[in-house]
Amino acid sequence: MLADLSLVVRRGELTVVQGPSGSGKTTLLRLMTGLERPDSGVVRVCGTDLAGLDRAALARLRKAHLTVAGQSGSLLETLDVREKP
Repeated sequence: MLADLSLVVRRGELTVVQGPSGSGKTTLLRLMTGLERPDSGVVRVCGTDLAGLDRAALARLRKAHLTVAGQSGSLLETLDVREKP
């Protein structure tokens, strides 16, 4: 559960979300990427309220503005960090 949360990330900043298991990290990331809808409040990315976007618009916003790297560190299992897909 997330409550009374406000987060501002500026262009070009690298932001790391960390904390103990069950603290809401995955929920926060799912809300920020539009994969989950909040029970209350507003989620804005680049000034856009995610509640007004359909699936296609959310996908375009994610592609243009967001990157999430999971904790496993392996984005493509067949390549290492020096190789390009």
